[in-house]
Amino acid sequence: MGTAAMESADNASALPWVHFWLFGPEFGCVKRELPIVRALGGRARRLLLVHPRHEPLLREVFANDPTVHVQAYRHGLHLAYRPDFDLDLRRTTIHLLKFAAYRWLADWRMFRRAVREHFPAVIVNDFLPQVSLWARWQRLPCIGVYNYALHETDFGRGPYRRLLSLLVPTLLRLAYWLPRRMFIETLYDRVPRPAVRIPLIRRFAANEGTAAPKHRYFLALGGHSQPQAVLDYFERVAKHAPGIQLLIAPRHRDEPSPRSRMFEQVPLPNPLQTELLYTEISGVITKAGFTTVAEALQTGKALFLLPLASHPEIRETERTLLQTGRATVIRLTDPPERTADLLRHPPQPKESLEELFGGEQVVLQEILRYLDR
Repeated sequence: MGTAAMESADNASALPWVHFWLFGPEFGCVKRELPIVRALGGRARRLLLVHPRHEPLLREVFANDPTVHVQAYRHGLHLAYRPDFDLDLRRTTIHLLKFAAYRWLADWRMFRRAVREHFPAVIVNDFLPQVSLWARWQRLPCIGVYNYALHETDFGRGPYRRLLSLLVPTLLRLAYWLPRRMFIETLYDRVPRPAVRIPLIRRFAANEGTAAPKHRYFLALGGHSQPQAVLDYFERVAKHAPGIQLLIAPRHRDEPSPRSRMFEQVPLPNPLQTELLYTEISGVITKAGFTTVAEALQTGKALFLLPLASHPEIRETERTLLQTGRATVIRLTDPPERTADLLRHPPQPKESLEELFGGEQVVLQEILRYLDR
């Protein structure tokens, strides 16, 4: 090893550690933190603890940065949903019982090992409540980041669903007290105490308002939430509007490949890297997943929402977008010719979006408080 390389390695080994616990199989929970992880380059070594499906993707993204370490956690705590995003009561109950009985122990051991081997100046948790609790037990500073402001809390009818509608928001409100600072990235102006509202986090460094050919729409299939039904509907829509182009960018291995020439498949270099996709489109059709919405707003694209009635967190985002006139609804029960006309004549996005963004700087400055001590 040359002298310069040895000095670089010595400098890196002197940097403090920041741990990022990134929840869930969804891409959004990972992409929210990537700008902050990158911004800490040269200031800290970063340990990313992620869902197993994201480990190889993140290793690829940070392959050339030896100060970023990626590790998969075992279980996590989560609710289970059916393909239509209606709550799956049986699987949810099984997940909760298994985690309470024994699965938490594997993640707790991993937490302790990570602290012992890479002692953190601060932990960033997005958002596994038990990690915030363990950090408090260990007297370690922890920052929480999430996008659920608890304005929509209804899981549906029936005694068990009503119990969850009461229990889940109550537990989250309590969990928001566990980190030293709890940030809620939201379009709402109010969040539950003691959480602090922050603007949206820029998911990438793309310029806002990027120009693109008209009538080219990214159709975000949304993983397991009935992607084939969405494809079938928009195939009928495309027949009524031959000038419209519908782009698909599969991010999951199990997402269906379109069988029709009505769709153009866009290969992504990595499912976590969608910057180039937004330079190719004029609008986004999505189920109000928070990251896809944030990327569409950041790049000034027309935004169309496919409603999901049974997912409170997604419904919360959907509601505020519709109330503020930043999105338009498309239902799979709408006549295809009506949707085709809407896509031919989309509403103009609101011009001033800059005030919605900047949350990444708030979180970054909070992290730097602990690094600069």
